[in-house]
Amino acid sequence: MSPRSPERRVLAVSNARLLRPRLLDWLRANSGSRVRLVCGSPGTGKSALLEDFALATPGALVLTVAPSEPAASFCERLAQILGLDTDFASNLERLHQASAQRNALLVIDDADAGSEQLTDFLSGLFEQRAGELRFVISARTRDTFKNPRLLVDGTVARLPAAALNFTVAEIAQYCDQRNISYTSKDLSKAHALTGGWAIATAACIRYAGATGCSLNECMTHWRNEQAHALSEYVRHELRNRNAENTMLRVLSPDGGQVDPGDLSTLERDGLFVEYVDGRFSVMQPVRDFLGTHAARGLLEARIERPVMHVSVLGEFIVSISERRVAFMRRRDAQIFKYVLLKPTGRASRSELLDAFWPNHERQSALQGLRTACSNIRQALRDATNQDDATGYFTADGDLAVPRERVVLDVDRLAALVASGDVCLASGEIRSAITNYESARALYHGALIVDVAGCHYAHLAQDADSMFEHAREQLQVLVPSGSRLAGGNVVFQNKRIAQA
Repeated sequence: MSPRSPERRVLAVSNARLLRPRLLDWLRANSGSRVRLVCGSPGTGKSALLEDFALATPGALVLTVAPSEPAASFCERLAQILGLDTDFASNLERLHQASAQRNALLVIDDADAGSEQLTDFLSGLFEQRAGELRFVISARTRDTFKNPRLLVDGTVARLPAAALNFTVAEIAQYCDQRNISYTSKDLSKAHALTGGWAIATAACIRYAGATGCSLNECMTHWRNEQAHALSEYVRHELRNRNAENTMLRVLSPDGGQVDPGDLSTLERDGLFVEYVDGRFSVMQPVRDFLGTHAARGLLEARIERPVMHVSVLGEFIVSISERRVAFMRRRDAQIFKYVLLKPTGRASRSELLDAFWPNHERQSALQGLRTACSNIRQALRDATNQDDATGYFTADGDLAVPRERVVLDVDRLAALVASGDVCLASGEIRSAITNYESARALYHGALIVDVAGCHYAHLAQDADSMFEHAREQLQVLVPSGSRLAGGNVVFQNKRIAQA
């Protein structure tokens, strides 16, 4: 396989892919690190994320390492893209020194795919502290860095592999983008089946988009028809790394005990094992479809708890399985909304006392908060017909709403507008219009800030700005008298052809 062209690429974003603001925000937030590393197993969307980031980042220079690519080949392309004399490519040390002095952002996809000599060269380049050269890279394994100190001394900011998995909210955004119908239980089922694994999630949604079926129907098809293909894909990747037997030992251990060394090795090599909350675990769909019947039997239990839909644009509405949560008091709803809209979905008791009982005696305020927590739990139990509401709200210490179980309309609005902007920049006009129209339809009114000095006042302003941006773009793209026809946007006096 020959290396890709050294010229800077113009990256097009397929309308089958959803822009992921959550991950792009992480890359931007860590711009102070010399190296930003996106590390994960095959099929987790690393390359797509880097393409989206490069497209949205003026001046980013993009290189992709070809499988087993020699150092000389890559270095010739590196010299050319940095504007260096190609004679540097024949002397790795000189190229290393010269390139490190360039003030540039290099986006390197599959950084660990090349030859061992190339991996050594890149590792040295990443470690070089002089100069202004910065990197955003993707790789399967942390062994891209020969010096592990880089991963702990602040040189490298590493996106956890599990963060690449789609959340239920992102699955909902993906469906919104492609006009696929779903219920809250459908979303829960989709997330349980795929574990949020990008390649599996995308396959499901593409099938639904191509056939016009609902999310529930495409999940049934995917499980019946695509699980075998997924298993073969996983086995192929494992065989390429001589790791199939290791994975089978993990899934069906002798004596019922898994060797921690096997899990650690698979995780380090980027082979379908993640390290989350202090423990190793095989990625959910791999465990379901390669593991035992007992492991698969846990799947239905995971589907039982549907996701929670929350609307804050206009009227505040919380619903689970299409049943609206009826809060007993306005204050209970305000507290739930306050906690939910925190970036972490978590707020301390002290913060809530200051926000809702600023001039009250502490014991009285604490009792008021305890009453509100009790009322919130009861409202959630009534809506779900379940005795346990901890999947949606907890109050042990801090108050928390697990955001991974929430589909929030303002998040969907942000994702749709951002996707519209990327599609527009890459010339996919029809896809841009679809995203902007979906965003406009989602906006039912302003996000009401009903708590003095509330932390989400800026979010309300951002939502208004996003809606206005979508509306203005549609006025330009679909002016009065225009129509959509046959995959093209037809204007009164001109036509914009679609790729």
